[in-house]
Parts: sequence; C-alpha cells; structure tokens
Amino acid sequence: MVLHVTVKRAEIFRDAQIIGQMDPFMVFEVRSKKYQTRALSGGGMNPVWEETLLIPVQSMTDFVKVTCYDEDLIIHAMVAQKVYQAQDLVGTDVWISLDFKGEEAAKVLLDTKCVQSSNDLDP
Repeated sequence: MVLHVTVKRAEIFRDAQIIGQMDPFMVFEVRSKKYQTRALSGGGMNPVWEETLLIPVQSMTDFVKVTCYDEDLIIHAMVAQKVYQAQDLVGTDVWISLDFKGEEAAKVLLDTKCVQSSNDLDP
C-alpha cells in the first residue's frame, strides 16, 4: 500500500526563527524511512506546499511520525511533531495537529488516499 499524501498548507503557532521568516518543511517518517516536502524559503507561519509525497506502508495501523521543521544553514529546528496511525491521515481536507512540549504548535492540512500498489515501493 502507498499513501498519496498531499501536504496542502499549515498554520504554525510557534515561531522557531529568531530573525526573519521561517523556512518550513514537513517530514513524514514510517518504519525509519523519511519522506519530506521542499523547504519553503520565507514560508513563514502560513506556508502553502501543495506537494504530494508517496509513502509506502505495510498496513493502515503503521505509525507515521509527522514533523514540521524550520530549515536553517546550521541546524534544522523542530517546530512541532506528532505520531499518527496511517489510517488517521486518510481523507480529503484532513487537519492534523502537531505539538511542541505538550501544546499545539501547528495544524497541517492534508489530502491523503491509500492506493494498493504492486510496484517496488517497499517500506
């Protein structure tokens, strides 16, 4: 199975950038493999990606760690993160919450569908 995850946009409540605007990007991790969007230079607190990632899963109960980062030259700062089961990400216009230190720090809008696949995208 392959999740076709379209990362549409986000509303970020936690500014990880000291000077200037954040350059956010999203990372989806399943079974130690990472899939990420491009970093949006100057994307700020309301980035729009409209980018689709193909994420292989073995089952809809696989855990998917979703993390928002701020790209930086030295170190990428983690903005927010949360773990979901793959089945929780499936749907049209699904908002997911990401947390930082127990508080909601971002919301991300996804369109996700699960496609049975016979190709070689092994998780």
